Amino acid sequence: MAKIANVASSDTFNTWRVRSNESFDRLSQFAINNSSLYANTITANVSLIIGGSITANGSTGSNNKALMSNGSAVYWGTVTTDIGANTAYTTTSAIATSGQTTFSVTYDLGGFVQVFLNGVKLIENTDFTATDGSTVVLTEGATLNDQLEFVAINTFFTANVAQAYTRSTATASAGQTSFNITSGYEVGFIDTYLNGVKLIAGSDYTATDTSTVVLASGAANNDILEFVAYSVYNVANAVTPATFNSALANTNTWIYTVDTRERSALANTNSYISTKTNTSTFNSALANTNSYIASVSSTERSALANTNSYIATKANTASPTFTGDVTLGGALVETTYTLSGTALDPANGTMQTSTLSGNITFTDSFSAGESMILLLNGGSTYTVTWPTMTWTSSSGNAAPTLTANDTIILWKIGSTLYGAYAGSYT
Repeated sequence: MAKIANVASSDTFNTWRVRSNESFDRLSQFAINNSSLYANTITANVSLIIGGSITANGSTGSNNKALMSNGSAVYWGTVTTDIGANTAYTTTSAIATSGQTTFSVTYDLGGFVQVFLNGVKLIENTDFTATDGSTVVLTEGATLNDQLEFVAINTFFTANVAQAYTRSTATASAGQTSFNITSGYEVGFIDTYLNGVKLIAGSDYTATDTSTVVLASGAANNDILEFVAYSVYNVANAVTPATFNSALANTNTWIYTVDTRERSALANTNSYISTKTNTSTFNSALANTNSYIASVSSTERSALANTNSYIATKANTASPTFTGDVTLGGALVETTYTLSGTALDPANGTMQTSTLSGNITFTDSFSAGESMILLLNGGSTYTVTWPTMTWTSSSGNAAPTLTANDTIILWKIGSTLYGAYAGSYT
């Protein structure tokens, strides 16, 4: 038995066998030419390992190409990773020069290209040939400015043309308008031809019920109608709601922020977070991020209600603004501020105390809309000078006579500071 290292580059063998632990079991009618192996038949009962390129039907595979068969030949076909309604076919147009026969078009071999000349569908192998996957050659040269349209059917790993589209024909009777498509069709993915002329959907015919095509005008007797229904491939139910819910349950995770598309996806799955047992972790996460829900919709409020969870305490929220009614379920606890300076400023707290140790002149640090209560001690011992303000009392705009312990209410409307004497306390 000859070893491959001893075979001359021009040698040809009808049969060559190797041990069963080699890469192949038998080669029939093969030849070796430099570094290439040529064989009519390869029968491999074990692994076939190829370290170089593969040439099929005169073409070498490239990115996004796969070996395919149309039943009689093997060729390199296009691999479509995003299978959807918009990838059923690709249309290319060209304006011919005088006498032009060859046009550059990319397509899969095996009958996966249709050609139209000025709207008339041509017959493959009669009016044109398409044999190399990159060019279409007309049998007769086109006329200057003829319009060519090429429709390349994407194969989606189909083994034959019938899986990419279905063609049916009918011979019309006089005045016939309605034609039944026995194989059915997807609405928007059917072409109709009358005596080879492509009709315009919506103008020349309608196809809206998946089973019939209706012409706008009745056909003549013996008119030939051709219907090409394209297959539509859709990825459905790739992730089921049950799988999604199970994934959430197993990971013990939740969603912090979602955008419009994610909210739509959640709505379409009809899933909600009905129970979240790890509440302490959730509360801790909220506390650590110092974040809160500023505004929620009615649907989101309902979802929160269903989880039986809410934000019990939110510390460190500076200057919140309320635009509607505020209902408190408990007491409003305010901080009491001890005033040691001269500025009357509610920003320090709306309940303040001041014990005088000498004469004092207070200053106005109010903003419009602010108010505070001041408990003043020592007003009978030391002189108190108030800022420019308006006093409200039974005796008119007059500053009160202070005692040892007094309660003063202060507030500001616009640019005017107002004051009222509430009384003396012991």
